[in-house]
Amino acid sequence: MFIAESEDGRLHSDLTDALQELVEALREAAQRTGKAAGKLDISFALKFDDGIVETIADFKVKAPKLARGRTIFWATHDNQLTKRNPAQPDLPFRDVSVPRSGAIA
Repeated sequence: MFIAESEDGRLHSDLTDALQELVEALREAAQRTGKAAGKLDISFALKFDDGIVETIADFKVKAPKLARGRTIFWATHDNQLTKRNPAQPDLPFRDVSVPRSGAIA
């Protein structure tokens, strides 16, 4: 009831959205890695003044961070990156396809 009534229901709505997004991230991470962990922290600051209790809520979500893929590049002599190894020579390939119009002998 306390969370549902905080911020006229806005906190409850925001927490519900955050939890749904976290579960989605957990599901995606678990599909890739087999397991996943996350965290949803909720905090309340309370202040009492002349019989009135003021509350300020905050929450933090820690979703699993998926490992990124790895890419290999080579550095060129002018410090650019390339996918092709500049030390490896090109092979002299030529087109050896058979024309479709003629019969094969």
